[in-house]
Amino acid sequence: MKQRVIFGTLLLAAGSLLAASPKDEVAAAASTLGSQPNYSWENDTVSISGGGRFTVTNQGKTEKGGCTWVDLIRGNVANEAFLAGNKCIVQSFDMGWVSLDDLAKEPAEINGAPNPNQYLVRNLTNYKLPDNVAADLASKAAALKEQGDGLGGSLVEGNLTEDGAKAMLLTGRSGSTDGLVVSAAKGSLKFWLSNGLLMKFEFHVTGTISFNGSSRDIDRTTTVVIRDVSSTRVNIPSDIKAKL
Repeated sequence: MKQRVIFGTLLLAAGSLLAASPKDEVAAAASTLGSQPNYSWENDTVSISGGGRFTVTNQGKTEKGGCTWVDLIRGNVANEAFLAGNKCIVQSFDMGWVSLDDLAKEPAEINGAPNPNQYLVRNLTNYKLPDNVAADLASKAAALKEQGDGLGGSLVEGNLTEDGAKAMLLTGRSGSTDGLVVSAAKGSLKFWLSNGLLMKFEFHVTGTISFNGSSRDIDRTTTVVIRDVSSTRVNIPSDIKAKL
C-alpha cells in the first residue's frame, strides 16, 4: 500500500509538471516578479513609421506596496513621475511638479500644436508595471514555445493573436479609438526566464491604422530588461512624498 501511495504521488507531481505549458510558465514567472519586494527596469521602444525611426526609453523602480518611480525619456527631455496607490505626481514639460489629474485637465493643443503634457497623461494613466504588462502579453499569445537557453535561463517565443496584436498597436494612442481601423495586425513575443523569474521580454507589432481615408503603417518593437531584483530602492524627495 505504501508503495502505491508513493507511486501515485510521483504520478501527480509528474502530471503537474507536464501540465505547465510555456504560457503558464511565463505567467508564473511574471507573477513571481510581481511578488518580489522591489525591482528596476529599462524599457526601450523603437518605432519605424513614414521612413523615420523614433526611440523612447523609459526607466523605472518599484517597491511592492510602496512607491513606483518612472522616468519617461523622449528625445532629450526626461520627465520623472512618482506613483503610489491611485496618486501620481509628475514633472510636466512647463508646469513643474503637478498631479496627473491636474495635468489631464490641460488642453490637447496649444496654439494649434499638440500639448506635450498629454504625452505624459497617455503614458501614466492606468500605468502598468512590467510584470503586469508581461502577464497581459502572455494572455494575448496564440501559442508560446520554449526555444532553448537565453540569458542563463530559458527563452520562450511565440506570436500574438490578431486581436492581441490590434490591441497592442492601439496602446498609448491619444484620444478615442472610435473610427480607427486596424488591418494586417501581427505581433511576436519573446520572454527570458531564469529560475522561474521573468528577466526580460520583448514584443514586436506591425500593422496599418486607417482613419478618415488616411493610413499609417506601424512597426514597433518594445524591449524591457529587469534589473536589481530585491536590491532596488525608490528615493522620494520630501516635497513629492508630501503630495502622495
